[in-house]
Amino acid sequence: PSRSLFANEKRAFSHGCIRLDKKWELLIDLMDEPDVWNMEKINEVLSTEKTTRVNLNNPIDIVLLYWTAGADKEDRLYFNEDVYDRDAAVLKELDKPFPQP
Repeated sequence: PSRSLFANEKRAFSHGCIRLDKKWELLIDLMDEPDVWNMEKINEVLSTEKTTRVNLNNPIDIVLLYWTAGADKEDRLYFNEDVYDRDAAVLKELDKPFPQP
């Protein structure tokens, strides 16, 4: 990835990277091999600042959600930019009559 792009607030540049709220918790959960991946080893790899491929012994499914609207903790509605232009297709489907059984 182009590392300079990580400094941008908007990061929809199609490099396959995603933003995580709890990246360290995910990393520790994924690297659940204390004999191989302790914090010392993880920090050593991270300090190189190089992309490192790691094959997981127990692969997991990752579900990505793309929300352009939602509610915050105080139930206030908010909207995000539809950077991938998906809202129009969703709205088109929602405008269709609901099928009757």
